[in-house]
Amino acid sequence: MRISFVACGNGYGHMKRVLEVVEEILAGGSEKHLVQIVGATAHQAMFDAWIKATYARKESVCFVNGQTEMNVGVTLPKGYTVDDYQQSLKNIYTKVKPFGPDVVVSDNLVGILNYFSDAILMGSFMWGDVLETGVLGEIAMLENALALRLLPEMIGVGDIVMPGVLEKARFTGLPWFCHPEPGAPASTSRQKNILVTGGGTGVLTQMLEGLAGRLSRDADMRVYVDSKLDQGILGVERFSFRQEDFRKLDWIVCRPGAGILTDAVRFRVPVCAVCDDNKEMTHNADCVERLQIGFTHVEVEDTARVLQERHRAMYRAAFESLETGGAARAAEYVLKRSKA
Repeated sequence: MRISFVACGNGYGHMKRVLEVVEEILAGGSEKHLVQIVGATAHQAMFDAWIKATYARKESVCFVNGQTEMNVGVTLPKGYTVDDYQQSLKNIYTKVKPFGPDVVVSDNLVGILNYFSDAILMGSFMWGDVLETGVLGEIAMLENALALRLLPEMIGVGDIVMPGVLEKARFTGLPWFCHPEPGAPASTSRQKNILVTGGGTGVLTQMLEGLAGRLSRDADMRVYVDSKLDQGILGVERFSFRQEDFRKLDWIVCRPGAGILTDAVRFRVPVCAVCDDNKEMTHNADCVERLQIGFTHVEVEDTARVLQERHRAMYRAAFESLETGGAARAAEYVLKRSKA
């Protein structure tokens, strides 16, 4: 079976989810599957690290730079046009078509349906529900019309799916795309290990820098930051994003994309969601509170107080109630379709 995955280039969460599913596909059964991953320029390093860290059969999976960062997202070049969007889709098509896939899975670029009308979408939102103004608003209208016409199959995390998806796709809700990792025993000490991260887009860098700086002045908080935030903030440390360091965290303060929320569920770390005016982020923050796995940041001093007063153990029951194993279920879904 030949399967092509296309990963949206807006940040790292889309590629992370694709790799989770591909790992399950390659690990299961004796039947050989050939997998192509078409992603963004920045995804090459993620793929290389993943290959080294897993038992994936190198001869069975390849990465192709389809420059998917040039399709849709919150950070695009100045002067971006609808023609640039259409050219990006053509570029992706020229990478996928020669591979001759039995099935195409797009996370989560709806425009792929222009070339592969039976592609499976993967994700919990559609860009057409997030992009509103200027040229991105025009692209959103095109994608919404395409989805409404085709009503594509779509798989994603049921706990955080946006309402628009249910209107424009035949959605199958799955558990979180992870398996719970054993964590360190929950501590009730005053010392808190806190990760502050904005993800790959850098949209909230300035706000998160200010928040990380404030938290780092508290002697009872050990603050870690990602690579986009580690310049010029006194008293913080660079986070490794290794499993053993996630296990030590008491809190994750973040722009609540699906990727970092999946990490939170995987390692049972409560979340402080920091939002901009992006509708997906606002929706995800609401889900964090509904699922009782954290809270939404409003004021700096209030956030600092909550992070200090609440303990990881308080959220244990909420995390344990969440269903996981979604990547394996997604792999089963894709393989069943490829054999149809």
